[in-house]
Amino acid sequence: MPVLIACVKQGINVATSSYVSPDMMKLDAEAKKKGITLLNECGLDPGIDIMGTMKIVDEVKARGWKIVSYESFCGGLPVAE
Repeated sequence: MPVLIACVKQGINVATSSYVSPDMMKLDAEAKKKGITLLNECGLDPGIDIMGTMKIVDEVKARGWKIVSYESFCGGLPVAE
């Protein structure tokens, strides 16, 4: 939030993978007034995280294997092992 607040004060556009929080929503009116964009929830989840997951799921199915558990580290580099 400190970075987002500073960007709005300086009139700088922001794109982040962070989820929209109530505190972020409080900055909406000021951002619109300044004509800047605050773009949240883009990039990692959903996005790279889900695409990486589906790649592994498809590889597992193609080999006839079975997934018995799954844990996501959004933004990490997943491997089939």
